[in-house]
Amino acid sequence: MERISPEDELYRRVAPDQIANGEVTSAAYKVRGNPDNHISVDLARLTDPATSLARATKPGFRLGQLAVHVPLELDFEVKHRPEL
Repeated sequence: MERISPEDELYRRVAPDQIANGEVTSAAYKVRGNPDNHISVDLARLTDPATSLARATKPGFRLGQLAVHVPLELDFEVKHRPEL
């Protein structure tokens, strides 16, 4: 299991309908309109943007980058769970 620090970066694949006016909308963090408490991301230091984006299930996805300290400051846990 990888240790994750607040300085690490995360990649999140974002569907085209989760972007409005060049900004990621809250839809990127919801499932059926409800907050998603188990968001899947890639730990940036273990991959690269092209590889992360290639795992998208449909064409048109974009890639966002988020510092680990952001979800930590919102009281989310950030865990390395590659088996999921």
